[in-house]
Amino acid sequence: MPKPKDISGLEYDLAPNPDGGNCTLYRGITGSENSEGPLFMTDDVSYAASYSTNGEVVKVTLPKETIDKMMYNYDLTLNRGMYISSPEYFKGTSYVEYVFSTRVKSGIVSKFVYYKP
Repeated sequence: MPKPKDISGLEYDLAPNPDGGNCTLYRGITGSENSEGPLFMTDDVSYAASYSTNGEVVKVTLPKETIDKMMYNYDLTLNRGMYISSPEYFKGTSYVEYVFSTRVKSGIVSKFVYYKP
């Protein structure tokens, strides 16, 4: 029987898994990407674009295992439904906000690529 995966370490693999099992997240550029505080991203590109101050959207693709590991270590929380930052904007949609801690923020920002529809 295989051993369960150790998800207690704080080292994160930010490279997409070439075999699949990845999660692509988006962020509308606001100018606050390198400021203090958590980093907000979403799995819905339209929602991300609604926050952009200049019309630009970036994306990052992370392995789902890394997402799980970050959640386990409290470096990532997910907001759904009434817990999202602007529930009035997208009532009835199913997008999720991914809130990355300041501990991992710079690593995520360093993986941003511009999204082109």
